[in-house]
Amino acid sequence: MGNLVKKLLFCSWLFLSFTLIAQVNLSGKLRVDALEEDSLAGILVEIAVGGKIQQYVYADAEGQFNVELKDWAKYSISINDFDYTAEPYVLKIDKDSPKIIQIELQLNSQSVSLNEILIDRQKIKVKSDTIVFDAKLFAKGDEKVVEDLLKQIPGLEVDAHGVITVNGKEVERVMIEGDDFFEKGYKMVTKNMSAQPIDKVEVLQNYSHNSLLKGFEESDKIALNLTLQENAKNQWFGDLQLTQAVYPENNYSIGGNVMSFGKKNKHYFLTNWNDLGEDNTGDLSQLYARNNYFVGDQLRNQRYLHQLNSIFGLDENRYRFNQMKMASLNSIFNLSDKVKFKPKITAKWDKINFNFIEKSTYFLENDTIYHHLTQKTIDKTFELKSAADWEVVLSPRSNLAISTLFHVDHSAKDGMENFNEINSFNDLPFSSKTLDQKFFYTNLLNENNVFTTHFRFIHQNNQEDWKARSEAPLFADIFGEEPIHFSQQNIGQRLNYLGSASKWVYKTSNQQLLELDFSVQNTNNHFNTNFSLNESPAYFPDFYQNDLRLNILQAELTGKYTHAFSDRLKWLNFIGLGWMDYNYSSSKEHHSSKNVFPKFRSLLNWQFHPKHRIGLAFQHDNLAIDYQKFYGQFLANSSQNFDRGLTKNNILPTTRLQFKYDFGQFYDAINFGVESNYNLSEKHIGSQRNVFDHYQINELTILKDKKTWLNLVYFSYLFKDLAHYVKLSAFNNVSNYQNSLNNGDLREIKSQITSLEFTLNSAFKSSTISYSLNGKWNWNQYTVNNNFNNSTQNFQGFMNVKLLLLNKHWLSFSQQLTYFPLTYDQKLLLR
Repeated sequence: MGNLVKKLLFCSWLFLSFTLIAQVNLSGKLRVDALEEDSLAGILVEIAVGGKIQQYVYADAEGQFNVELKDWAKYSISINDFDYTAEPYVLKIDKDSPKIIQIELQLNSQSVSLNEILIDRQKIKVKSDTIVFDAKLFAKGDEKVVEDLLKQIPGLEVDAHGVITVNGKEVERVMIEGDDFFEKGYKMVTKNMSAQPIDKVEVLQNYSHNSLLKGFEESDKIALNLTLQENAKNQWFGDLQLTQAVYPENNYSIGGNVMSFGKKNKHYFLTNWNDLGEDNTGDLSQLYARNNYFVGDQLRNQRYLHQLNSIFGLDENRYRFNQMKMASLNSIFNLSDKVKFKPKITAKWDKINFNFIEKSTYFLENDTIYHHLTQKTIDKTFELKSAADWEVVLSPRSNLAISTLFHVDHSAKDGMENFNEINSFNDLPFSSKTLDQKFFYTNLLNENNVFTTHFRFIHQNNQEDWKARSEAPLFADIFGEEPIHFSQQNIGQRLNYLGSASKWVYKTSNQQLLELDFSVQNTNNHFNTNFSLNESPAYFPDFYQNDLRLNILQAELTGKYTHAFSDRLKWLNFIGLGWMDYNYSSSKEHHSSKNVFPKFRSLLNWQFHPKHRIGLAFQHDNLAIDYQKFYGQFLANSSQNFDRGLTKNNILPTTRLQFKYDFGQFYDAINFGVESNYNLSEKHIGSQRNVFDHYQINELTILKDKKTWLNLVYFSYLFKDLAHYVKLSAFNNVSNYQNSLNNGDLREIKSQITSLEFTLNSAFKSSTISYSLNGKWNWNQYTVNNNFNNSTQNFQGFMNVKLLLLNKHWLSFSQQLTYFPLTYDQKLLLR
């Protein structure tokens, strides 16, 4: 016991000695003889000891910077910048040094030549959390829309669906001159707006939509801001694009933009008509979706009936046949210095012809079952989404945001289905109406305290139907010996949601953050299904009808503390306590339960060098089950499939460990990173599947111990001559879980998904030639009970070469290859 006390005293003395070594505040000023406005913002000041950089800080627009020195040492303070240079300032800190030291660094202009290529700050300019790219220096001259321009900027990735990512993280929004028209539905801008008027592309890191919350949250969000050339401001302009193909088929594409971006008001009107398989709108459910609201974001429109309109792994433009028409009107009115009004409306019509063939093989213990499915469908859709947003500045320290959104979605899908030589003709109409009302209030109480509160109300009505007619009998061996030639399924859903959340954040004098959150949510869902066989008289089989009411009341109290040991080392801790009151009621059964559950997260971010960053995270959550998983009787979602949901509530505990390392930024010459995630779900939603010759039944159930290990590696290199950009990435996801097939014992399933991708692009402007090469290999493997395995793999390659002729004509050649070494339509359903 005595030795233990001595050790504790020694450790306490050692810790105290470390904390009292220095604590000197260094205040610096950068001076230059000829200073342009904001020209000193973002200059990097490096603090080195013994030739090794220990700390760094960015100067503000006036050249001011502050940093805390914690060790007794001899420091060398210097700058790292393309435009300026300065003699290093040597400073010695010891026990007699004052607590506050002020210094000045005299700057001199310079030009830097890297391998005979002149680089200035105008090409890639860094201002604190903002990276600015000059569009003119990255454009090749043949870009039609903004998406084409973004693909030319190294580090910005745009996938085949138009999703923009930076180092694997999707951007939150794409703004124009600082204003946001489409929120998360930024594809409306990137896929339609002409690239010609774009002057700069700004990448906003640590982005916060609410300016009053800047400095009160540790945000890792990323946004893009497009600035316009001077001749495109304060006036109306637009463009019209027309494409007509006559061979081998008669196809067309018409796109138009009319816009005006003034200081007071902004307008963006656009339209697109095409039958080339192009979707220039993206998912309208993300359109006008504000990301600063979080209660209710988990609610999503779910369609229970099978609606397959795409093939995994293939570019939709290669097989998608459609007739899309879209029109969108969007405006921003600055009614005064304190009131901003944003009316927005988008309508979309589409007609999709889709043919699909699928062969499924089920390997049972003593048998093998084959399913062969052929579908030929025509899907006609109409969507209308409108929003009216108000932003009101109540005072210099408070604001109010109000958003009213209305969404209408209709579709009529019909076609022929052949399942195991039985033909049926299906009709699947769907309609949905949603009203979403939001209020968000922010009050900056003082320099160290901020308070926010918001409310949300959602009302949604869904109606989804399915009819099937067949000359041959349907549902053989299920409903007796009487032949069935007609069946019908009607699904109705009425949802009412009310949520509220409040947050108080306290920032200490040394930039530590303490946050308290409280939220209350009430979800009320009325769900009913009617399944009938034959027409006259109609037969309604028992156990195939649902009429239930579900009410879930949730409350959560959480606390979060962010401790900044320095500008480069931050530790975030989150602890929460949740409560749930669950009530399920139907004609068959009633269930209710009350649950209390904890949540905990801990995250450590350490930037031990300007180019080296490490992140460590531990997280334990207790997740709630999606309300749309609850329905106790069978639901027919096609002529050969029946599903059954849950009736009793469960809390799903999950634990996650994460390690992440990054070197450099996405715009650097060399940038690479490694990320590894391990997830253990103590409980998860699994399936018990029964497969027969002419149908299958899938029942949801709660299973235990699902393990997932995900690894990601990426490497990018910008060649010294600044003409080529190469990127390599590898992805591996291994999952271990269980399921049951045909009432057998639980089987151990191991799935492994591996992906390798290579990209080589010409990176900067070329007067004669540009190119893009991409190759991606995917390999999927499933193992059952460690003795049976099934694997599939495929390769996709893309090449695009463009030649500039006579300084005004572009000649383009592109080729795409998709290769499946194994038959793609062999499908083993194990999940």
